[in-house]
Amino acid sequence: MWSAIFITLGLCYGALARGDGVCLLQAERDCRVYSIFPSEFPTNLEELRNDCSNLYRVKRCIADRNCSTENADDYDNEYRNDYEDRNRDKQRVKDMQRLIDVTSQICDENSELHRNFVPYLSCVRSAMEIDFEHQACRDYTKNAIEFLRSRIESKARMASGDEKKIEEVRYELMGCLRVLFGMNCFIIQSAKSCDSGVKQPILEIIGKGGSLYYQCPASSRIDVIELLDALKLVTRQKIHIKELIRVDSLF
Repeated sequence: MWSAIFITLGLCYGALARGDGVCLLQAERDCRVYSIFPSEFPTNLEELRNDCSNLYRVKRCIADRNCSTENADDYDNEYRNDYEDRNRDKQRVKDMQRLIDVTSQICDENSELHRNFVPYLSCVRSAMEIDFEHQACRDYTKNAIEFLRSRIESKARMASGDEKKIEEVRYELMGCLRVLFGMNCFIIQSAKSCDSGVKQPILEIIGKGGSLYYQCPASSRIDVIELLDALKLVTRQKIHIKELIRVDSLF
């Protein structure tokens, strides 16, 4: 149900239950997890309820598989000789869980996130349709990167004299910024279609369902925050997403 907004917000396709990874990955296929993401974004509570009924069906299917943490050794044995695949699939399971957790909160009519987000469904859908038609956020991201290109290059070259390392830092900064600019643009567009109150539930969805912990790794965040501050010198538009990459505590 949320595929369009997940793509727009730079969120990663993620998992449905906690337990051992091999069992969950198999359940993802057998329970047709992808079916909870229809192409049409709901515009009202009735449409949301219809989409949520399918979410509940998939979650029941996953639960019936009884993917318990007691089988975690099976996960390690499955990937004994392939750490890259193991880490990739562990990441996939983690992402899936985050997405399902936040989607479940949106579907829960007693949750604060549901109450705060549902009134904006129709105008958020309008913002998405406008962006799809005019590619406004693509242009926003492209222009923002262009303003910062020389500073990004400078930060990358400060990292090391080794060309491979420079390219890695450049790629890391660019990747994080593109995700953040897509998110920021979507908040700006949604506020135009709705009102400023839409900002908080969108930020909450990103914070709970997103994967900024690896899209914007800790090693790059100080540089990214400095780059976002530099962008404020040339635009009057607010940078809403900076708070998402700040940490509450270093403990």
